[in-house]
Amino acid sequence: MGELRHLMRHQSFLRGLVYFNGSSEPVDCLIRDVSAHCARIILCHAMTVPGSVELYIPHLDRTERAYVEWRRGSELSLRFSEAIYIHSASLETNNLERIPVK
Repeated sequence: MGELRHLMRHQSFLRGLVYFNGSSEPVDCLIRDVSAHCARIILCHAMTVPGSVELYIPHLDRTERAYVEWRRGSELSLRFSEAIYIHSASLETNNLERIPVK
C-alpha cells in the first residue's frame, strides 16, 4: 500500500502559504509532495497549527482547504477537502519563487 501511495504522489519543491485561524498573515512552507487528495508540507519554523487550514500554491495559483492528518515537528500531512487535478508538468520547478531561509 505504501508503494501505491508513493506512485500517486508527485515529488515537488513548491512554495506554499498556509492560512489558519482567519489570519491574513500566511506561514511560508515547502510542499514536498502532492497528489489529488493530499500534500506533505514543511513549515519554515515549527508552530502550533490547527486541524483545518487553507493551503495556497502560488505556482498553480490555487487555494485548497485541507485537514491535518499527522504532524512531525514542522512537517505536516494535509488532506484536501476535495480532490484536485494535478498534472505533473505543472509541478516543474523552473523559475519558481524561492522560500527565504530563516
